[in-house]
Amino acid sequence: MDALIAITNLYLNQSDHVSLTSNSNQDQCQSTSNDHSTSSSASNKTVIGQSEVIIKIEKDRSQLKSHETVVANKTILNSYKSHGLDFLVWFTPYRQLLIFIVTVNASIVLSILCGPLGGTSRDFSLEVTLNIFVAIAIRNEWVIRFIYWVSIKLFSSSRVPIIVRKHIVGLLYHIGGLHSGCGISSLFWFVGWLGIICTLLFVILGHLLSKTNPIQNMMDVILDVQFWLMIMILFCILSSWVTTRRVDVECFASSKKATVIKVPGGLTSGLHTRISRGGLKEWHIFGSISEGKHSNCHYIVAAVQGDFTGNLNSDQPTRLYTKLYKPAGLPYFSRMFKRGVAICTGSGIGAVASTCIQHSDWFLIWIGPDLQNTYGSELMNLIEDKIPKDRRLIWDTRGPLGRPDVFLLLSNTYKDWNAEVVLFIGSPALNKSILRSSREHKIPLFGSIWDA
Repeated sequence: MDALIAITNLYLNQSDHVSLTSNSNQDQCQSTSNDHSTSSSASNKTVIGQSEVIIKIEKDRSQLKSHETVVANKTILNSYKSHGLDFLVWFTPYRQLLIFIVTVNASIVLSILCGPLGGTSRDFSLEVTLNIFVAIAIRNEWVIRFIYWVSIKLFSSSRVPIIVRKHIVGLLYHIGGLHSGCGISSLFWFVGWLGIICTLLFVILGHLLSKTNPIQNMMDVILDVQFWLMIMILFCILSSWVTTRRVDVECFASSKKATVIKVPGGLTSGLHTRISRGGLKEWHIFGSISEGKHSNCHYIVAAVQGDFTGNLNSDQPTRLYTKLYKPAGLPYFSRMFKRGVAICTGSGIGAVASTCIQHSDWFLIWIGPDLQNTYGSELMNLIEDKIPKDRRLIWDTRGPLGRPDVFLLLSNTYKDWNAEVVLFIGSPALNKSILRSSREHKIPLFGSIWDA
């Protein structure tokens, strides 16, 4: 705009100069009518020229304003799209389930309180017991594995549209939202073991202390829905402990950044491993790397990020507690898709390596600094021996190429490999960025969630 105003002033100044010169010539040449006519003609041309310049400038100014309006509107539209995209990335199925469960519970509470007789203790105890049951059951390895297994059997066929399979995986992968939603809804009833015991006693004593026949009361207890819900809650809790064993392990600490632990027993792809030093407290879950369920061992990669993983590195154990029945993680859903790309950074290799080792239609991208020295030859040899060169890309960020454009690398590999889906395991910040870019470019991608 400033440039346009400067050009306008220049044109006007030039026109004024021409006009003044013409008037001076008129005064000097008044003796002849021909000279006067010539001066008048020149003056008229000057006025016409000035008008044309002004019209042109006004037109240019109008066009510039119109262009600025279009640019401003596009900026506002892009801003709305950006905020909408950020919201969609944030509003995951996990949060959707959580909000849905809390809303349903709040509606039930209000309907009970606003009923003709108001709420009773038994009305609330049934709702609380049901919430506790769902919150605990949905965290049980047996329950989750069963749900995942049934889903894969029903929907892994290529006849099921990819969009349907994608949404099913998204819902089941974020099923922890049910746990959080039900836990919040049960409020202070769900306080560890004490809450469970108190709820069980409440259900039983509520019948036994009644003034009616004690035998009839016992029958009422047995027939009560809450009683059986509590039995199932106890079963879910105890079943996760029956396979706990203390096993011999071998640790490889090639650096102070990570520890690779060799654990007995082979695993199918997509399963994770829980370990503990004491058995009764501080259990941690890690991705598992194995050649298959018939292998004699599997590996876990523990990045040094806290006291527990730090002690694994500095004070390497020879025995650890683990649970023989393993929980399923995101890579377990690789069976739902025909071809895919698994991309990870650093210790995320523990979660996705088995998928690429055991499934020949999956491509691995592993990104990190000084990978050989950080994770050691034991792990590197396994990856290089079991995954062919045409199905893996190991990118050392300390190498000559430096850090890659992760999304560009992911996007190109997704297209070249003709993949149906992408699995991404990375840091929270990178995970958010990749999820956002993938959604913007309509690439079906599932990223890490910190819900263990």
